[in-house]
Amino acid sequence: MKNRAAFVASICLCCALMAYELPARFGLFDRNAELIRLASRPRPGRRAGPIEKPMTLEMVRQSLENDRGAKRMRAVLEAQRFIAEHPELVPLLIRVYLGRKTNHRTAAAAGMVLRAIDGPLRPEGADELVKVMRDRKDCCGGDDKKKHSRRYNALEMLCRMNSGVAGVVPSIIDADYSDCLNGDRRQYREWIGPGQREDLPTLSRMMFSTEARIRYDAAICLGYHSDAAGSVIPLLLGALKDEDSSGMRCVMLASYLRIAGAGQSSARVVAGALQDPNCIVRADAAGLLGDFKVNRATHAAILLEAMDDFWPPVRQHAADSLGKIALDTPKITKRLLTALEDEELAVRLAAAEALVRLGDRQWIEAVVQFLKTHLADKDQPVRRSAVKAVARIGRDAAGVADMLVRMLASADDRKVANDICIALGSIGPDASGAAGTLVRVMEKGDARLARSAVEALRSIGSAGDGAVTRLAGIMKDSEREIPIRVAAAGALLPLASGEPAILDDALELLRSQATFRPAMDYWPIELLASYKPMSTRTVSVLRRFLTSYRDAPWAASVAAGDRAVMLAAEGLGRSGDPKAAGAGTAILVWIMKTGRLDFDPAVIGTFDATLWRTDRRIARSMRRADLGRYEYRRRAIEALGRLGPAAAGAADHLGEMTKWKDLRLVPPATAAIERIASKT
Repeated sequence: MKNRAAFVASICLCCALMAYELPARFGLFDRNAELIRLASRPRPGRRAGPIEKPMTLEMVRQSLENDRGAKRMRAVLEAQRFIAEHPELVPLLIRVYLGRKTNHRTAAAAGMVLRAIDGPLRPEGADELVKVMRDRKDCCGGDDKKKHSRRYNALEMLCRMNSGVAGVVPSIIDADYSDCLNGDRRQYREWIGPGQREDLPTLSRMMFSTEARIRYDAAICLGYHSDAAGSVIPLLLGALKDEDSSGMRCVMLASYLRIAGAGQSSARVVAGALQDPNCIVRADAAGLLGDFKVNRATHAAILLEAMDDFWPPVRQHAADSLGKIALDTPKITKRLLTALEDEELAVRLAAAEALVRLGDRQWIEAVVQFLKTHLADKDQPVRRSAVKAVARIGRDAAGVADMLVRMLASADDRKVANDICIALGSIGPDASGAAGTLVRVMEKGDARLARSAVEALRSIGSAGDGAVTRLAGIMKDSEREIPIRVAAAGALLPLASGEPAILDDALELLRSQATFRPAMDYWPIELLASYKPMSTRTVSVLRRFLTSYRDAPWAASVAAGDRAVMLAAEGLGRSGDPKAAGAGTAILVWIMKTGRLDFDPAVIGTFDATLWRTDRRIARSMRRADLGRYEYRRRAIEALGRLGPAAAGAADHLGEMTKWKDLRLVPPATAAIERIASKT
């Protein structure tokens, strides 16, 4: 009986956990809001007291400083009413959020209030956060991945400030953030950012630090300060000569090129780095030298010498750069043909791709024969590397299409089959014989593989006898999974142009799936937004999707629809309908300027800048929200650039982004302005 009772109790506990965790996981409610609700309700056995009056500002301040438990929780919630006009509450909330003795529900509420602040956090709390970052004793211990949790949370808050407050990035670097991370340090380096223009003197002083990690991060940051190139370039060149570590010299070289550009002086520096005693630096320099358009003959001679280096990555990057320079001289072609027999596979494939770039038909035929040999190799890694090389070469590798089709028909490994589909798609119309095999791949029911097969079919642009009928059968089969049916509909858009009834069914299926819901797939939106000509019904579907996204609970929408929103807005921008195009451009401008997805619903109907206002909704977890601010802005800028002249109304806003505090956004904004100004 005891065992049976224990079993029943464990089942009940699992069901209770699923009832709470699964809806939160799929975005059906906000977990933090639920914690606050549970913390605010009366405890069992106690009578609910009378309704309390709202707290005054002074009461909130005193309670945050002195109280504990339920009183402090209430003060945190009440602080939401004052935080916009009284930034002095920010340090107090940060102290509650990061307090060692704060209970987890109160900490969750404080974090929620801080995340709901519109825009970057104000500088008032920076000193408190830096103090926590410097606290080396703060560690939960054990095997927990977040064993430095308070320092990690402090780092997140500091990163939230870095787009608007000077001095934050140098403080993060100086406090040493690497040991309080949960992932790769290089990933967080991009998250932390390059700092503000006002940080330049501090970052320059850090280049003379005795700690290598500080010099490393300072060099990366300085590479973004192109407005101070006169003082930064000598600093980086001096460090390039004095640093002992190969990794440090590679970072100095990359930062120098980012700020100096691809001119004569930069080319001399990179060519000199090819004589570096360290093989890692030589490999980096060999890969960079091919990007210069000046002194190509001189650089080709230097790279030919590098082809004899003992270290394979140097030879590989040298061959790749020779292909970029694309000088078809007897010395270069002879050396690349010799490299086709190199002992290292990576060098052989790089040489094959370089020969294709030279453009001579006889070299392309030699490469096709080389690829056939490697595609027939008994070693699977060799075959897979050859398939990936075909994908990079593209249409010039059409001679191996039949061989790829046979490999796809007999492929057992999904990853290999996926690579083959990508390679066939890169070959394009010359791989028309693969259509039947690609349809059979879709019939297997693997959604991820079906997507790659569809992209290949769309790139090929034609299908053999019966392929359209078979795809239509997959699309209409209600017993198949929705992703497979959507994939079939996507393949039919370019292939069924002569079958109006089938084409209408495909569009109707995609429209039915283009509605916002938790854990949605962005692909139906992408297919509809890229299909031309765009009908008025498709325009209305995209509008409806954006409206439903905007009206959805924030915790659900950010988890599912961020990419779909970008695609839908870009689709409206190229729709040809002036009103819809204005709405799509307005949404992208909104995302670009705010870094948020909670655009005002009024911009869906009109392009009116006076309607752009943010409301304070609870964002997702701090890490994703902070990464999103930069990522969303960058992706919105790139989408506006792809729209070209259709986004002319956004040119002034993009001009503002070239002066933005986040220096990482300046290059993509400049490129987008150039594309909008071009007539093609």
